[in-house]
Amino acid sequence: MRALIISGGIGVALLGCSGGSTSTDQPPLLSVSAPSQPMATTSTAAPNPAAQLLAAGKLAEALEAANTAIQQQPTAVAYESRAAVLHKSGQIEAALQDFSRAIELDPQSARLLNNRGFLQLSRQQFPAALADFDAAITLDPQYANAFNNRGLLHIAQGQHRQAVLDLNQAIQANPEYVDAYNNRGFALMQLGRWDRALADFNQALKRDARYVNAIANRGLVKLNLGDATGAILDFTDAMLIDPENPKFYVHRREAYLLTGSLDKAQQDAEKIRRLQELQSYTQAIAAHPTDARAYVARALRIEQQGDLERALADLTQAVELQPTDLKHHLLRAALAVKLKNYALALEDCEAVLNVDANQQAHSLRGDCRLATGDLEGALADFEAAQRIDATVIAAYEQRARALEQSGDKPRANEYYTKAQALHRLIEEPARQATAEIRPIP
Repeated sequence: MRALIISGGIGVALLGCSGGSTSTDQPPLLSVSAPSQPMATTSTAAPNPAAQLLAAGKLAEALEAANTAIQQQPTAVAYESRAAVLHKSGQIEAALQDFSRAIELDPQSARLLNNRGFLQLSRQQFPAALADFDAAITLDPQYANAFNNRGLLHIAQGQHRQAVLDLNQAIQANPEYVDAYNNRGFALMQLGRWDRALADFNQALKRDARYVNAIANRGLVKLNLGDATGAILDFTDAMLIDPENPKFYVHRREAYLLTGSLDKAQQDAEKIRRLQELQSYTQAIAAHPTDARAYVARALRIEQQGDLERALADLTQAVELQPTDLKHHLLRAALAVKLKNYALALEDCEAVLNVDANQQAHSLRGDCRLATGDLEGALADFEAAQRIDATVIAAYEQRARALEQSGDKPRANEYYTKAQALHRLIEEPARQATAEIRPIP
């Protein structure tokens, strides 16, 4: 059995897949037709607050709105909306229950049946998923989405010829269905039909030149056909679109090894290690989307890699999830200072200092005040932080010069004296370290 990695559907992780003759240990990529979510607004219906909030990524508020809608009027749309929120939150069993309630209220909805089948598929509940896809197709014989997902179900069970038949139907119903071309190409790869698989991936890319799954899968076909150089080009293109997907580096590393490019293969191996570590954090967030610690852990790793804006987004999520945790405010303030987002850093420092006379918060607020021209406020914070470094010394000297220019020489001398005292405190340890060095006899 090989692991079949599904992409494109939230909540789908791994499905069992038998067979496969690709030369790499990493499998090709499939594309799932994820559950269709109820529209936020329509021309004939009132706005759907839960769907609007879900689209904005506000899961807690969306769930509250969905609960309220069900209490006020328990319609199929209301249950479907809550199912979509629960699905996004990773609560698959609860989402299945809500889809079942929605189907009881609207049993003629092919969309609801397909959506429930999708979740059944993600849970590897194959007979139940098949029953739902069959029912959806019976209600709507031209439902390309359901044909695609039933094809994926067959692939998950190693029934690749049956999958091709379903994916043929999906493409017949919708000749522009990019996912179906990619998935049929996958099934054909499993059957060893490399030329036909290549044609399908090219068809997908003809419709969407940046369709990353098809690009990577085409690279795998080229690798199996002996075109390692062409495969490298495809895997590199896939990386440009999705630079954090370790699978593309795994594939390219194998191609580099086949071409004898050992140094490049080693570089990809190191990149794989870093990306897999980052992926583990992302998986932890997917499993526990309300756990602020998971966002903090990923933020710290992303910051180490130099992507400060994304790290800030994760820390902001952590702050929103646990607004009373002072550590999260301090971490975000420090990162905001690096990004010169002084307004946000000041906001976080104030949130901490309103609760605790924290030296780090004073130090960070001092940096913000210094950067925004509040020299007196900055020096007050540096003193409260008991901070001694070149930045603080320069701030005292700057304040001394300003006082000297204004004619207040006594106060200027006070600041010069403080700057000199800090100089001595910094230099003394250095002198002691130098004195400890002895020549070798």
